[in-house]
Amino acid sequence: MPLRDLARLGVGVLEGLRQLECLCLDDLDEVVGQLEWERALFGLVQAVEEGGRRLVAAAEAPPALLKWALPDLGSRFAASAVFQLRVLDEDEQHSALQLRAKLRGVDLPEETWRWLQRRYPRDMAKLYELLDTLDEAALVAQRRLTVPFIREVLGRRRG
Repeated sequence: MPLRDLARLGVGVLEGLRQLECLCLDDLDEVVGQLEWERALFGLVQAVEEGGRRLVAAAEAPPALLKWALPDLGSRFAASAVFQLRVLDEDEQHSALQLRAKLRGVDLPEETWRWLQRRYPRDMAKLYELLDTLDEAALVAQRRLTVPFIREVLGRRRG
């Protein structure tokens, strides 16, 4: 649930979500501090916990740093597992792409990674999508991920 986009619709957008096995709330910081939203979220969090379901929430800051209207709600979120996500540097991107390739059973040679790195955005979602496309093409063609093969595949894709 992208709260940044849905907040303008009001708390009614949360109705019916209590039965979901896993609920993901993005942009939580967009509604924190608004009493009506926090009351609705508090009820939702309670229902999810009581039902043995899962809740994943994301915000621009950790729960302890947000300005909660309901401190009890803030403490519930703060008591959960909190992870900080950050943009990967080039070496970390390479490692992440190598791991994804390995998990797919694909060899991603160093020269192939360097070629992709020079020509494509450093956005991990796009790089993963690109790797998936290349892996599928390599599987169909029974070829390795070499620079000539990648040029061929991506040239067809553009054309």
